[in-house]
Amino acid sequence: MHIPDGYLGPQTYVPAIAVTAAMWSAGAARLKRVLRLRQVPLLALGAAPVKQIAAVTAPFILVNSLAGLAGGLIAGRALPPVSLPVITAAVLGGAIGAHLGAVRLPVRALQLLMGAVLAIASVKLFGLM
Repeated sequence: MHIPDGYLGPQTYVPAIAVTAAMWSAGAARLKRVLRLRQVPLLALGAAPVKQIAAVTAPFILVNSLAGLAGGLIAGRALPPVSLPVITAAVLGGAIGAHLGAVRLPVRALQLLMGAVLAIASVKLFGLM
């Protein structure tokens, strides 16, 4: 049976929403037990140091990218021939960027770079580019 692109039936999304809600609820309950209110991560409030935000988001981006790659492979899509050089460039760029962000660049430079990346992502998201 073929599922049309962009469509998931209720038999798929209802259990997924239930599992997600249960996980969010368990996480919130654990957060209340483990942390005091003033210890709640400040990342969402934009009050955490830039280097800390960068350190937390880098693993997220890696896992998110690997999940997308795995999903494509599971769906039966083959990797294009240019994939190996692109993956190599991404790994090297990530390593160089991690070193620059952790050791070399001042906080203001990281803020400007992060702002530029977010602006470009926003423009692409809204289809303006």
